[in-house]
Amino acid sequence: MDDSLQTRADQFYSAATGHGLDALLAPFATPARAGESLRHGAEYRAIQEARREDDDSLPQGIWQHELKRADWDGSLRLCADLIATRSKDLQIAAWLLEASLHRHGFAALAPGLVLVHGLCRDFWDDLHPAGDHELHGNIFRWMNARLLPPLRQVSITAAGGNREFGWADWELAHRREQQRAVAGQRSPSDGEIVPAEIAAALALTPGEICIERHAQIATALAALEQLKALLEQRFSKDGPSLGALATLLEDMGDWLAAELAKRGRGPAAAAPAAAAEAPALQGGNSLDQAIADRAEAYRHLAAAAEFLMRLEPHSPVPYLVRRAIDWGRLNTVELYQELFVRMGGQISIFDLLGLDAGRQS
Repeated sequence: MDDSLQTRADQFYSAATGHGLDALLAPFATPARAGESLRHGAEYRAIQEARREDDDSLPQGIWQHELKRADWDGSLRLCADLIATRSKDLQIAAWLLEASLHRHGFAALAPGLVLVHGLCRDFWDDLHPAGDHELHGNIFRWMNARLLPPLRQVSITAAGGNREFGWADWELAHRREQQRAVAGQRSPSDGEIVPAEIAAALALTPGEICIERHAQIATALAALEQLKALLEQRFSKDGPSLGALATLLEDMGDWLAAELAKRGRGPAAAAPAAAAEAPALQGGNSLDQAIADRAEAYRHLAAAAEFLMRLEPHSPVPYLVRRAIDWGRLNTVELYQELFVRMGGQISIFDLLGLDAGRQS
């Protein structure tokens, strides 16, 4: 494992759990260097209870009760304590990565993968759950599936609005847009998030945050590649795949790289080629980028208006921007008819907002 990855993992776990990477990977001074098996003990059950969460989308009927929320802080601390002091256990390490992801987002990914790599490198023949490498393979398959939902929920945007957006929002917005197109529905439902709104939020996210999150994803991919290489050695054949996790990270990294490339800044990964392969973002550029053409300029205006409409629904600004966009679609004759014939050269703020001035007095 790369030294810089190990250094970052040590810093992360020292701050998040009080145990540095060396402590988490140190063998125990007992005949069983990997410690004791906890698989059927109270510790496993305590972690599972901390992880347990009621599904608030299911009807409760007459059995109303307070929904159980996962205690990710508790799970994180317990998992780290057990690995450092009781047992080098791959399942507990996977749960630690899950809890860290819920609590610390992208920053937790690379450290978690570094820890898993270290356990498999240093304790493979003794690693708990002991005596069954097929079970170890199933834990990696669990990681490849179960880490995807919380990873999709991590906020990518940081525009300072009422809510931020992650990859799950991006996928859902595009899926609903496609469904509306198939159904011939032109307008989204009230409160429904649209791709332009997410694109606008990404465009308003400070460049430093985009760079930081892109770097965290890139670091996680580097750690994942080294873990995959080790697993190819450990499993002679039919080894577990981490392909779904890698693909999701690559997609999110490309999304941010495309945004950074539009702004003319960021890491070398944010190159034009990477931008061309990334998901298309309508309105996802910044003010310091030259706009290519008139149509693109109006797309950015529309995305900004959509975002402001949801952020500040009582402000006149998004309505005025939308009216300006409407005027932009008119030719010279049509614009003259609108401004000087219909409106008599007098532009009323109430008319622009679609309000009746008489009712406002």
